[in-house]
Amino acid sequence: MIQKEIILFYVEFPPNWQTQDLFDLFSPYGSVFVGWINETSAFVALQNVDNVKKGNIKKITINNN
Repeated sequence: MIQKEIILFYVEFPPNWQTQDLFDLFSPYGSVFVGWINETSAFVALQNVDNVKKGNIKKITINNN
């Protein structure tokens, strides 16, 4: 069995956001999977753990302006 490591984020965002907005935010770190919870939150999974570690993601701030 091949075991893959992923990074999983719980993300909250404005209700007018769409899937593409999450892809735009996270795509610099590799392949993105979005699992919607409701209109203002989702799980975002990134498959390339090395890209996340190199990017040193700690907190992404969303500007609502």
